[in-house]
Amino acid sequence: MNHETNWSDGDAGGLCWISDPSQAYVEATFKSMSGQVATIETQDGITYEVDVIAPTLPPSRKQKEIPRRLLQRVAMTANNGVGNMDELPVLHEASILQNIELRFRMDRIYTNSGPILIAMNPFKWLPIYGEEVIKSYHNRPYGSMEPHVFQEAEDSLQTLMRSRGNQAIVICGESGAGKTETTKLMLQYLSVISKKMEGGDGSEGLSMGEKIVQSNPLMEAFGNAKTLRNNNSSRFGKFTALHYTSKYTISGCEITNLLLEKSRVTFQPHGERNYHIFYQIQSKVASKYMLAGEPNSMHFTNQSQCTEVDGMDDDEEYNETVLSMQAVDVEEAEIDNVMKVVAAILNLGNVSFAGAEPCSVDGAAQSYLNSCCELMGVPAAKMAQALVTRVRELPGGEMVTSNNNIKESEDLRDAVAKSVYSSLFDYIVIRINKTLDKTHGADPKFIGVLDIFGFEDMTINGFEQLFINTTNEMLQKVFNDIIFKKEAEEYQRENIAWDKTSFPDNEPCIELLTKKPVGLLKMLDSECTRGKAASDGNALVRKFNKCHAQNDFYAICGPSTVWRRKDNSRTRDEDFLIHHFAGPIIYTVSDFVGKNRDALFAHVYDVLSESKNPLIASLYEPRESTDSASKQTVGNRFLRQLNELVKLLKESESRFVRCIKTNNVYKPAVVDKMSVLRQLVCSGVMAALEVRRAGFPSRKVYKEFVKEFRVFTPKTRCQDDRELCEKMLKNPHVAERVTEDQYRLGDSKLFMQAEVLYTLQSVKNRIIYPFVRRIQIWWLKAQGDILERKIRRAENAVGTMLQTATSNGVQQVVFVRKAFNALREQQALCRQNPKDRAGIAALGQLTEKAENAVQQAINQKE
Repeated sequence: MNHETNWSDGDAGGLCWISDPSQAYVEATFKSMSGQVATIETQDGITYEVDVIAPTLPPSRKQKEIPRRLLQRVAMTANNGVGNMDELPVLHEASILQNIELRFRMDRIYTNSGPILIAMNPFKWLPIYGEEVIKSYHNRPYGSMEPHVFQEAEDSLQTLMRSRGNQAIVICGESGAGKTETTKLMLQYLSVISKKMEGGDGSEGLSMGEKIVQSNPLMEAFGNAKTLRNNNSSRFGKFTALHYTSKYTISGCEITNLLLEKSRVTFQPHGERNYHIFYQIQSKVASKYMLAGEPNSMHFTNQSQCTEVDGMDDDEEYNETVLSMQAVDVEEAEIDNVMKVVAAILNLGNVSFAGAEPCSVDGAAQSYLNSCCELMGVPAAKMAQALVTRVRELPGGEMVTSNNNIKESEDLRDAVAKSVYSSLFDYIVIRINKTLDKTHGADPKFIGVLDIFGFEDMTINGFEQLFINTTNEMLQKVFNDIIFKKEAEEYQRENIAWDKTSFPDNEPCIELLTKKPVGLLKMLDSECTRGKAASDGNALVRKFNKCHAQNDFYAICGPSTVWRRKDNSRTRDEDFLIHHFAGPIIYTVSDFVGKNRDALFAHVYDVLSESKNPLIASLYEPRESTDSASKQTVGNRFLRQLNELVKLLKESESRFVRCIKTNNVYKPAVVDKMSVLRQLVCSGVMAALEVRRAGFPSRKVYKEFVKEFRVFTPKTRCQDDRELCEKMLKNPHVAERVTEDQYRLGDSKLFMQAEVLYTLQSVKNRIIYPFVRRIQIWWLKAQGDILERKIRRAENAVGTMLQTATSNGVQQVVFVRKAFNALREQQALCRQNPKDRAGIAALGQLTEKAENAVQQAINQKE
């Protein structure tokens, strides 16, 4: 996909792309081939010697730099790029990058590639989302308008109406790529169209569609945070299913949240913030909820030295959050209870501990514990005792209590904060659904919008990245299946033979992660049942290595291996590598077992279940039984939820939107090509194209092919363009470079493997080059003759003018003499350089000027 090795001297003079560490790819010309080394010259005149085999070899510790890669280049015929990249003559990394950059420079931020819509974040507002734009896309067939997020939403609605089958739109990308805004635009479009169709929920006030849109600020306040990449980054996945009536208007909505980043509640990296609501409540109503009103004084908001966001007023944002809660019919008393829980978590963060084992709550922090417990409605004494002890149930039901040290108490405090906030977030989603899910009927038809975190490859990839990337791996499988299905339908429609087994499949990687009993996540669940005997860190990695050392999608890491971390340091024994669809990712195992257990100790749960705050009491109902540890793991719950989501997507007709962050400085009109290319790879765009390239991705209608490659036309007559095309491909010049296995003749078009079109261009250029050279020589000679005649005409004109001036006695007039002198000087220059077009043009002008001067002198004398 990202490198081609089949180069030869026959490609000399052909166009190509060469990889570049700063520009991703640069345009170049193929000069020659010697052994396995190609000589390449860029447009800047820089020459490179490229070993075409080196990029295909495994990484080596002796390798000092990444080998350069080569790709075929076909000149782009459209000055503004193409909206549908299926129309590109060659599909690979460089051509896709060139096309989307060209369109982006013209503020065309959307581009299609099969079922994918690529959305480039412009970091400025464009006038392409207003009411008139919505009207222009409504009821228009797919492909009749410029690619747009509205076109995808409209196509989903039209397909729902036509097929009566559920629809899904998967939106993903890295933080700052524009996923949240794209989701809002999707929902806005569907809401406006629903209202125009005069159905909806039939209630007064806000329509159901408008309520759905207005619930966004509430979800963002509790689920979004400032990160280094994005000031309003979603830290959870969200599937919004819009339910439709028989008249195809929105009747309700159901939101499903996926994998909230709970660790952010208690810790934020430098330069990032906690969830927005923690700063909003301190800015607007701090005293009401027993807070100091200064984020720098609270442990859960002061660790990163970042408490403010440019362009974000936390005071005003709090008002928006409350309005959003009111829009989904949350009562004032309910809003008050929610805010009490948020404030309680902040106060809990400031509870510190003192003393050796057994430790106790620090006297200086007692006020924070009292405030926390008052807000949550639980006894402070019981909570204080629960935080400094551990209670375990032995086989047979015997309870054993032990004391915590300071570190263990702090960890338990943080576990309580994360548990309460996670439960609160789930409650908010359920509460929104209670208002919005008004559908009556067992099986409503829906359009689902999935806003999901993209593939992640951080400096250190840990527990969260493993789950995020597992999600993307499974979504990529859904995507690959859709691409495969569309390719199969196209081949069947054109009646061509093809090999189904040649298409790439990431199912083995998914099995490595999730299959029972030795999938990595399943092994992690098993460790969680072993109590203190559970293996973590390098001990857990050793078990992974033992089970999967021979797996092609797994690689053992360590100081003695070739693998390096992103900072180029050697990997360690607690590292392992997975070959994902987006590339190899190194994971570092640290506290995987603790994070996967993710359960409160029973004695802490019991304290919360005694709460007088009705919200806390509903979140922690009294326990009736204890589930097995395995069933309580993050991995177990996550895989169950993910499998349900994947099943839903497979049963729906799905579309995909890949949001791309154009640069890391948040400025318009700036494209970081390396970053964009990395995101195209991580979002699965390139992997999807690899599925297409496994078949016959290059396609041309017969009429277009005959017109472009008429140099191959045989002398015999043909009945139609299909027969003519078949004979053209058997031209001796073509047959020696392109075999019959590399193309298929369909009913209406020619299907070619990825490299065939470039090869045909090269063969055509070799055939016509001698003729082109002859024409160039003739033309240069003809132009030389023309210039020579112009010089001679000017010389003859000078002689004639001199005779006229002498016979009329004006040859000594000052301005006539100056005109003749200037003309003779220019004649001498033209004789020295007879091919100087500008000089000869100037000679003609001076000749005319001299003629005018002679005539003027004659007129004055008369």
